[in-house]
Amino acid sequence: MAWLKPEYITPCLMVINEEYWIYYVLRDLLKVFGRAIVVDTGSIDATKSIIKDTAKGADLQLIERSNNTPEELGQIRNYLRELCTTYWMFLIDGDEIYREDQLYGMFTQEIKSGTPVCMGTLYNVEDCNGHIMNRVHDRSNRDILFSPE
Repeated sequence: MAWLKPEYITPCLMVINEEYWIYYVLRDLLKVFGRAIVVDTGSIDATKSIIKDTAKGADLQLIERSNNTPEELGQIRNYLRELCTTYWMFLIDGDEIYREDQLYGMFTQEIKSGTPVCMGTLYNVEDCNGHIMNRVHDRSNRDILFSPE
């Protein structure tokens, strides 16, 4: 029987101009996992400085890649997979916010060989009062834990 553990997973993000969300996205991810890989594809707002400020004390790798062609943008997820050294890669959009309790819920799941793993409940908006709004999604709009194999 295998169980997910934080040391088996690296959160990976591809972002551009996410200054309104990136702090909330990284806040609990870095608390739970202690690391993340972020590829910024050319932000012209405060995204990169917020990432650096939020990452203090965490193992966060920020890679800047601007002036990407559409083909290059399409390959960034593969690039993230190459950079990821843990068994699992947790691919997250720059506006998807997971609370700490949701992330810890991942570690209660048994992993069987060949079983796809994904988060069932997604959130992406937290207002200034800390209220979380549920994200509407369907089966095709889930972030999946990808194995680098």
